[in-house]
Amino acid sequence: MDFLSHDLQLAAVSGLLALLMLYYFLWSRKSKVNGISPPEPVGAWPVIGHLHLLGGGTTVSRVLAALADKYGPIFKIRLGMYPAIVVSNWEAVKECFTTNDKALCKRPNSSAGKYLGYNNAGFGFTHGSYWREVRKLVLLEVLSSRRLEALKHVRKMEIETSIKELYRKIDRDQRLVNPNEHSEFDSSSKEVVMSQWIEHLSLNIIVKNDCWKTIYRN
Repeated sequence: MDFLSHDLQLAAVSGLLALLMLYYFLWSRKSKVNGISPPEPVGAWPVIGHLHLLGGGTTVSRVLAALADKYGPIFKIRLGMYPAIVVSNWEAVKECFTTNDKALCKRPNSSAGKYLGYNNAGFGFTHGSYWREVRKLVLLEVLSSRRLEALKHVRKMEIETSIKELYRKIDRDQRLVNPNEHSEFDSSSKEVVMSQWIEHLSLNIIVKNDCWKTIYRN
């Protein structure tokens, strides 16, 4: 009986693997028939695609850059069962987001976008002509080089203000440690958590550019 049960389990696993392989073969064949596709790196595995190439010790950007050097500025990879096009040439990217914007404006439907993104209500993941026009407006009026140049004084002002506040904070901490001393500011080195300071500075600049308000102030 144990031997028979073992044979049944082996047959079930083999049948499941065969069905998965057949599904993958038919799906990949259908995707090839639909039209001309960009070159695809070799080494894709069934079910997981090229995910094993992106999960090593090398960063994803370096892996994609190496693949672009080998297969060209436009190539296709498989993220699981789903194909994804990688574009690493600025001229091709410009064509994607200007000339062919209508053809490439769709966003993939996913469970994460549905349940975590309030049914794809995020700015960058929503379908429809309205959101496509809003994204285009943001690119022109908020994220363009002309707009960044016009708001250069905001970044300069926030950096100067943050440095002055950092100086005052160190001076205040020094007086709290030595309240009875009224000497000049000690110019010796002090330890500063730069990651937190840069995080607050970046958020202040972003909010100041958009709303003309400040989030963090000591």
